[in-house]
Amino acid sequence: KLELYAEKLHQHSAKNLLDSLITIIGYWSIGWAFAYGDNSLGWLSPFVGGSEFFGIGVTAHSTFFFQYVFAARASTIISGAVAERCEFATFIVYSIVVSSTFDQYSVTYLDTAGSGVVHLCGGTIGLVAACMMGPRIGRFTDHSKGKRKLSLMYGKIKGHSVPFASLDISKHGSGQAVARAMINTIMCGAFSAITYLLIHYVRKGKWTVLLTINACLTGMISACAGCNLISPWTTIFTGGGAGLIIWPVSTTLKTPN
Repeated sequence: KLELYAEKLHQHSAKNLLDSLITIIGYWSIGWAFAYGDNSLGWLSPFVGGSEFFGIGVTAHSTFFFQYVFAARASTIISGAVAERCEFATFIVYSIVVSSTFDQYSVTYLDTAGSGVVHLCGGTIGLVAACMMGPRIGRFTDHSKGKRKLSLMYGKIKGHSVPFASLDISKHGSGQAVARAMINTIMCGAFSAITYLLIHYVRKGKWTVLLTINACLTGMISACAGCNLISPWTTIFTGGGAGLIIWPVSTTLKTPN
């Protein structure tokens, strides 16, 4: 069993590496152009840009790298939703969504840190894919509950720390109200995690670390859209609401995160 887990961990790590490599090449060749190219494609202009393909003419290198990170995040959301069952990248879909929202030629749209552009885009595609393919074998069956204990708890908690920190770091790209954005994001994660943890204890009679991690990340993502504008006290409702929603959604749809 340990050898099987090690093999799955190896495959998952290799897939994540390939996702990042493929995404940077795809974003460099056409992704950036679709998202931030000039308005020169006629009726297609509201959806895709038409210049700076293959990095030709790109001068805002820091912005390019920053936006690539968002594209990579959208890709990993989907690959995580269908882990152990499928692989595909999403930099093309993401770039078209960005062109209609973040780009200077886009419609008026407020989404400071990609709540809709990144997480809703990747999450929706991942949800559809997960529903079509079904959960991992044995994921929601009683006889498999003991098998999940083979996972390394330390690794999962450590893995949570990376996006927990990176979601805050990503707010620096806006350059506005950074301190408020970071505080609101962390507080939304905290309220969501505590809310879900209490619900789980009341319903199941026991505590859960792994699902609390999911709830924490869900709460942080819920803050992304207006993290630099909302007042900290409103995170009680934003984060708490995320914690309330994740319980019925995860148990009803039965799709792994």
